[in-house]
Amino acid sequence: SDNVPSGCTPYKPFVSWVYSDYLALCQHFGGQSTCAQVDYDADGGRCTNAQAILAYEHNHQPSNDVWVDSRVFTWNPVSSGTPNCRVLANPPGTVVYACR
Repeated sequence: SDNVPSGCTPYKPFVSWVYSDYLALCQHFGGQSTCAQVDYDADGGRCTNAQAILAYEHNHQPSNDVWVDSRVFTWNPVSSGTPNCRVLANPPGTVVYACR
C-alpha cells in the first residue's frame, strides 16, 4: 500500500524514462550505494499498482529489486518471469513520488 508523503498530491509525469533516469533518481535520493546492481528477477517490476513512480531496495547483495510505474518508465527492471509488482519486495528501501 502507498504511504504518500504529507502535503503530496501524487501524479504521473508524462515522460518515457529509461534505465539512466532510474540511476539518476536513485543516486539523487540515496539510501542505496549500489544503484547500478539491479536484480532482474520477478520481484518488483514495471507496473501500475501504486501512486509512486519508483521504488528500490537498499543494499541487498549482490543486487536490488526495483519497481517502476509503467506510465512513467519504459525501462523494465524484470527480465525473466511475470513481475510480482510488489513496490518493496524486501524492505528497507526508498519509494519516490512525483508531487504537485
